[in-house]
Amino acid sequence: MNVKVNATDKGVEVILETNAKSEQLQVTPKTEGNSYIANILNAQLRLATGDAFRQEKPATGIAEVIVSNVDANQYLCQFTRVQRL
Repeated sequence: MNVKVNATDKGVEVILETNAKSEQLQVTPKTEGNSYIANILNAQLRLATGDAFRQEKPATGIAEVIVSNVDANQYLCQFTRVQRL
């Protein structure tokens, strides 16, 4: 799996690239403080470069993007803004 973060005119987009054929991912979104978190259920993150992906300052106003495993059946994408949402 590859993770790509692209700046857009509205912020950032995260693209999760995989070779596996699978069903549509089940996403549970939530907001905590300055962070938007998307929990992806019934899936596991397997990166060639380690256990997590992190990119600092991918776009204006975005402090960081993190993609990491929560447990064996769930991973998350977290976007942290510089200012409170």
